[in-house]
Formats: sequence, C-alpha cells, structure tokens
Amino acid sequence: EAAKRPEAAPGPELREGPVADPDARQPRNVAGRFFVDDQCIDCDVCREIAPGVFRQDQDAGYSYVWRQPTSEGDTAAAREAIDECPVTAIGEVD
Repeated sequence: EAAKRPEAAPGPELREGPVADPDARQPRNVAGRFFVDDQCIDCDVCREIAPGVFRQDQDAGYSYVWRQPTSEGDTAAAREAIDECPVTAIGEVD
C-alpha cells in the first residue's frame, strides 16, 4: 500500500504566468529595473544570493530591493535570485 503524501499548507494565491508583476511592487523597493512584488513570502533566498541588492522588512514580512545593482556581479546575483525565487516574486523590467 502506497503511503499518502501530506497535503501542502495553504500559501499565497499564485497568479498565472511565470513572471513577477511590476504593478504589484512592494512599497519599499527603490526605483529601477529590479523589484519584488506582493507575492513575496520572505523566504530569505534572494537575500542569501544577492545581499547587496535585497533586504528584509521584518515588520511587514517581505523582502525588497534596497539598492539597484551597480556592478556586473550584483546584476548576475539579482538575476539568479529571480531564477531561484520559489514564488516568482522578483522581476526585472527595462
């Protein structure tokens, strides 16, 4: 007899599509190409990957872009954070 998988805990309602929504940016993001939207679950992934770009709003419980990348290394790390974000809450716009 196969073991039953536990049901996943409810999380934020996920939107359709694999991209973050620039119209739903967190209010503490600095202006610029990279942003975190309202789907952020404050998991710490982006802050681990790109600490020079992302910070935590502990009171509100989300991450945000506190400084836009200023080097190729920071830009690469921010793009890696986009790829690794489990809820697709990080985006980049032109």
